[in-house]
Amino acid sequence: EGFKAAFPSLSQGSEAAAGKGRGAKRKGKKGRDPVAVPTEEGPALEVAETTACAEPMPAPTPEAPTALEVELEEVKGALGRERDARMAAENEVEELKATLTKQGHAEAEARAAAEEELKAVLRAEATSRASAAEALEEAEEQIRTLTEQLQATKAAAAEELDTVAMELESIKAAMQAAERKRAVAERAAEAAQQQASDSRAAEEELLKQVQALQEAVAHDKGSASPHRPMTSEAAPVHLGKGSADEEDLAELPTLSEEERRAKLDAAMETQHRLLRTRLGLPESPQPSPTPKGRPAMFGVIKVGAP
Repeated sequence: EGFKAAFPSLSQGSEAAAGKGRGAKRKGKKGRDPVAVPTEEGPALEVAETTACAEPMPAPTPEAPTALEVELEEVKGALGRERDARMAAENEVEELKATLTKQGHAEAEARAAAEEELKAVLRAEATSRASAAEALEEAEEQIRTLTEQLQATKAAAAEELDTVAMELESIKAAMQAAERKRAVAERAAEAAQQQASDSRAAEEELLKQVQALQEAVAHDKGSASPHRPMTSEAAPVHLGKGSADEEDLAELPTLSEEERRAKLDAAMETQHRLLRTRLGLPESPQPSPTPKGRPAMFGVIKVGAP
């Protein structure tokens, strides 16, 4: 069936030749001339069954090939061409197999290279992921450290602020105390100035009294009573130019308040002693305290009083 499908013309010629042979055989049975019947194995001679002696059929001449031989040669040629085509197809198949093998090798190599590259990429990604994880851990550790430092700094700053606030309160209290002390000192200075003014006024008053006493003594020198002789100790007090008392009084403006007071006290004591000696009074009277705390050197002395 495969042969018939591949070579339809050859199969039709064989069937026609077979039909002719069958007809000749039937004709030979009826006493007709025998006909050569071709078969698949080759041409053959068939003798019809007759009652008389059959004459042998002459063989074909070799110069004139039969149609079957021609068809056989064509079949052989077709088979050769088919064999060549099959061999060519087999060669193509082998070449295709070799090509596919090469392509398979190339694909395998490419696949292996791709797998190696993928493995390298995966290893690099794993390494980068590990590095990123380490960096993240380091960053978290740094954040924790910075947070702790910030909290410690905030606590220290809060303590320092509390200390500064306490110091400010202390400074404010000290300033208030200093302000109060300054006010007290100002009041004390005013009181001292007032006392100094009062002292200067008292000193001026004493100087006036001393001058009045000196004038009284000078006036009394000419009219001394006979029962009061003048002695060397009761000599008139000389406060003229060049005297020690005058020199002491001239230095008063250049001296301090304490020195001026001491000078005035000494001068008044001297004048008082001389005056009491001149008047015949005791030299050391009992001093009476004054409101300002200064002892009274003398009271109001009347000229001529005992």
